[in-house]
Amino acid sequence: MLNSSTPISELTVGQLNELLRQGPDTYMATPEAAAYIRKSPGALRQIVFKKQIRCSKRGTSLYFLKKDLDSWMMAGIRPVSEENAEDILKTKGGSHK
Repeated sequence: MLNSSTPISELTVGQLNELLRQGPDTYMATPEAAAYIRKSPGALRQIVFKKQIRCSKRGTSLYFLKKDLDSWMMAGIRPVSEENAEDILKTKGGSHK
């Protein structure tokens, strides 16, 4: 089963193909959507609470369109230039040196 802590290098060919095969209008439940964006289900719920990702609710379950998850991920991509490369490479504890 996929979860947000599964390294992409540990996915089976079948799991990877399944993720790639899903079209943009494919709905994913919270655990699957969280694994897709590499977040925990709780972190995904916080993103929904902040109204950063749209979802549909049925009962107590949340469902996400793959295209909405893709849009959210693309919105977080920053271009890298020589000027900001050092800032991007910094970690919480300092920089990679």
